[in-house]
Amino acid sequence: MNIRRTSTKLLSLAAVATIAVAVWATWATERVKAAPERSMDSGLIGVTAGQVVRFNAVNTGTRAIIIIGGKFLDSNGTLLIESRESRLLQPGQGVSFDLPGSERGRMEVHAVVSFVGAGDIDQLNTSTQIIDATGQSKMGWSNHNETLVRDAEDQR
Repeated sequence: MNIRRTSTKLLSLAAVATIAVAVWATWATERVKAAPERSMDSGLIGVTAGQVVRFNAVNTGTRAIIIIGGKFLDSNGTLLIESRESRLLQPGQGVSFDLPGSERGRMEVHAVVSFVGAGDIDQLNTSTQIIDATGQSKMGWSNHNETLVRDAEDQR
């Protein structure tokens, strides 16, 4: 009798544990799915041979953001280059995506960075730079309409 009760208790305990693990696993998966994928766009940028477009994203908030990819598209929406490498950005950390200019001449492109996270979209600040063949920034701007680099004539 004692062995039968112990076996019944063990089987009941195992069944309850299995159900608990299944519920926990499903709940954890649903929590991850609840975070929608969002993105930020640079707007159109003109780039030519010998130049590089650099799109930067910095987490200026208080919660982590997961960058799930960055890409450059031409003005027709054709994918030029893409990175689907995920990266956790803690507050104060940033990531950059580069696109070299085309040897075919000037082209209009735009950059898109995709992310998920508990933070507000305002905590992801972006900036864009045009870098010439010497490695110097020739122009830059951010998503807050701030000029990052002044034209050489403005600095005189």
